[in-house]
Amino acid sequence: MSENPSEKDVTSNPFMGAAPARELDVPEPASARLTWAADGEKIDYEATAAHLDVVSDAGKLLGRMFSLSYVAIDEEGALEIARRSRGTPRLANRLLKRVRDWAQVRGDGAITEDVAAEALTFFEVDHLGLDAVDNRLLEVLCVQFGGRPVGLTTLASALAEDPDTVEDVYEPFLMQQGLMMRTPKGRQATAGAWEHLGLVPPEGC
Repeated sequence: MSENPSEKDVTSNPFMGAAPARELDVPEPASARLTWAADGEKIDYEATAAHLDVVSDAGKLLGRMFSLSYVAIDEEGALEIARRSRGTPRLANRLLKRVRDWAQVRGDGAITEDVAAEALTFFEVDHLGLDAVDNRLLEVLCVQFGGRPVGLTTLASALAEDPDTVEDVYEPFLMQQGLMMRTPKGRQATAGAWEHLGLVPPEGC
């Protein structure tokens, strides 16, 4: 067993999988949201509902990280950050730093569940972990195209994004959450997407 403390920390980190990860060459902040296995296969996002143990462990880890940094955070606050980070380490770390800064500027520096939720809402990360681009993508499918199937290139153009970025960065989590689907005719929003946006789908969608 290695005596290197940093190696011990890595192996005990509940975020880490068995295989090392590499990044897809996409622009920030999109690259912070996607991890890949060493063999090139995509790693599934940890869904909150299906993997509460992972999110719980992640929340506890974030709490320990903050306590070591002398930042006041309770377990519920850490869990809220972990929940909205989709269980992915880099995104969790990014959100954690934003919430810390927000709490220090807007509050007394202490991070509770309410503070974390308010801060992440301010940064346009909703309760499902969707950010502004995710929600914009759903709005394009539901509103701009009226729920009809949309081709990848057309969808990417509407979002002013590269098609590969849409397909590899944004779509996987939305599909995993049951908010969009791929059909032979193109990408299409699900009933869950309409509900998430607070919209009523047209008949036939």
